Amino acid sequence: MFGSLESQGQSGHSNLKLMSNPVILSTFETPFDEDDSESLWKILFEGKEKIWVSGDETNIYMIDGKGTILEKINTSENVVSLTLNARKKLSYSLTWPNTKVYTFDGKEVTTMFNFCQWCPRGLCYLGNDELVISMRFLDKTESRVVRYRDGKEIMVIQKDAQGNSLFSVGNQKMLMLTENGNRDICVADVAGQCVVVVNDAGNFLFRYHDNISQQSKYSSFEPLDIASDVNHQIIIHDNDNDIVHIIDSKGSFLCYIEQKCNGGLCIDTDHNLIVGEIKTGYIRIIKYLQ
Repeated sequence: MFGSLESQGQSGHSNLKLMSNPVILSTFETPFDEDDSESLWKILFEGKEKIWVSGDETNIYMIDGKGTILEKINTSENVVSLTLNARKKLSYSLTWPNTKVYTFDGKEVTTMFNFCQWCPRGLCYLGNDELVISMRFLDKTESRVVRYRDGKEIMVIQKDAQGNSLFSVGNQKMLMLTENGNRDICVADVAGQCVVVVNDAGNFLFRYHDNISQQSKYSSFEPLDIASDVNHQIIIHDNDNDIVHIIDSKGSFLCYIEQKCNGGLCIDTDHNLIVGEIKTGYIRIIKYLQ
């Protein structure tokens, strides 16, 4: 998952409401900063004072809330996707065209999967500890999302009821994904310029293309990263405008959070939004629910 997901049950919601004016609670540095050539790409919240970050260098770092490095994992290539299972075991994937998914158990890195002809484009552990992986075929003709339980493939999500591809093809771009609290799987299809949402049976529910109201000052949409919150709201990083869209579980637009978040985003266990800034490497913790 990209961030922390606390399930409220399939229909339950919290009493927290969206704030009209979100508040930045804290800002801190990461090992990625504007004085270096490396950029911050991904943020993954593990727990209090434990945040995993990665970027365009061959290391994954665990840092605390002050930016101090607690752990470092060396990788062979840049890391583009991070997720944690229920036992806090870290899994990750690397840049195109690496076909493997790796896992770190706290001591060593091992290969979990090697798909040979498919390149992972996003990873997410579900609430039931199944692993969901988005992937694109190396010849770029197919894209799919696959669910795994105990290392075995149990579901392929690829086409809608009419036999059309659910996800964009003909490109190698990321397909970041998350599980909503209602068990829907939400995929940020950056090349397709939409968020695709399916239910836990893999059936298509809706696509969110952007807020098309005449009042919107934004006319483009490039969903690069995604998370979900305690209210089953879907949190989307719009890379084209470098803002956050928040939609409800049915796909209706709710609001924007106009904060730089091009260095990753996730939700912590206090229901705050954590966003990163790619160039400076700064992380901001934002209170947006009350």
